[in-house]
Amino acid sequence: MREPLSLDGVAGWAAAEAAGSDALREFYERKLKPAAERADASPAVRGQRAMAAFQLMDAIAEAKGLAAARAFYESELKSPADLARAPESVSTQRAIAAFNLLDDLARSEGLAAARAFYESELQIPAEREDAPAEMRARRAMAAVNLANRIGKKEGAEAARIFYDSELRAPTAQETAPDAAHTQRAMAAFNLVKAMLDTQGLAAARAFYESELKNAAECAGAPDGVALMRAMAAVDLANGIAETQGVSAARAFYETELKKPADRAGATEDLRSQRAIGAFNLLVDFAASEAAAPTLAFYRDELKEPAERADAPEGVQTPRAIGAVNLLDLVATAEGLDGARTFYESELKAPAERAGAPEDVRIKRAIAAFNLSVDYAKSRGLGAVLPFYASELKAPAERARAPDDVRTRRAMVAANLAVAIANRQGPDAARGFYESELKAPAEQADAPDDLRAMSMRVKSALGF
Repeated sequence: MREPLSLDGVAGWAAAEAAGSDALREFYERKLKPAAERADASPAVRGQRAMAAFQLMDAIAEAKGLAAARAFYESELKSPADLARAPESVSTQRAIAAFNLLDDLARSEGLAAARAFYESELQIPAEREDAPAEMRARRAMAAVNLANRIGKKEGAEAARIFYDSELRAPTAQETAPDAAHTQRAMAAFNLVKAMLDTQGLAAARAFYESELKNAAECAGAPDGVALMRAMAAVDLANGIAETQGVSAARAFYETELKKPADRAGATEDLRSQRAIGAFNLLVDFAASEAAAPTLAFYRDELKEPAERADAPEGVQTPRAIGAVNLLDLVATAEGLDGARTFYESELKAPAERAGAPEDVRIKRAIAAFNLSVDYAKSRGLGAVLPFYASELKAPAERARAPDDVRTRRAMVAANLAVAIANRQGPDAARGFYESELKAPAEQADAPDDLRAMSMRVKSALGF
């Protein structure tokens, strides 16, 4: 196994690096370059020279601009990499440097200049039989970026033509590295989004079927390909819901998001995308369907996956967001008591489990805030105070409570302080303010929003 290249052991490099680009270049020219150009230089020495040249190129670009950096690249990275039997490490550093320069060229000189540079410095070297995997991967990464730029300037069809030649064709080779397949899938995902905007749902869906679904379902497909397929499926499900209705969108969700995520060994990312798709559909259900089918969809597609023992945070959080969104629907259908029961089981209980994600705890606080407003409107101060104490104050005072939880508690406390002042007088409000706003705001780690709220209430009530 080869040792990874490093400049840490090169005496004098760290000091030169700290002294700036001029000192760095002087050290490179005096020590690293001559050693690498000796006839008997080892691959490790030549690789160290290439790594140093890459770092120096970035320093030159920052200090002297793109033209100087490109000239340095030509002589110190491209030329050594083009020599016969150049070590793989030298070719790899050249590819990384070319990739970095490409974006700078695109920004400063435009798409045509960037595309010409890509063809000579990434496409041609990557198509050599002995091209290392990292070079081919960098070529694919650069092609993704160029496809995006082409799409923005020349339209989705021009981007697709570029995609076919620069991403799809290279990955058809049996030796294409996984990274190239993943980059091709990333470009395909971007094209699905562009086609949805410019060519419509049918064109985007057909492209998805041929370029993402089929690729993701091939044996041995990299996880990154499956993820890009799922992300595109989320976008397509949204488009289907808008144009064909929630039933058609659900059928698509079942085959394109739920089924892959339910397979044994499905990645956390894949399961999280299924949860995002389910949340989006829940919003559509709530807007177009009655409470019963909406709640049934929530239970089957958000709650059940989130309560599995191995549910990742990306699955638990969309469930919590969905539950917050459903509170009004439940309150309308079942009244405030029904909404409280729903909150207890769907937001409070998950948030109080050991290891609950921070976002789930925050969504519980948002729901408690919303319910406190409903309690105040319908049942008065006497009902909202105990709810505040158990559902906002207690969670906010726990060790390592998220700032957003503490701030939501303060928002309700601010409303209550004003209500107490109006009903019971300033003395009663002062006591509540002292314990529920002033004391939390004086804690060393109090969030800025909490402190500001305390000051606003103090000013409003004349304390």
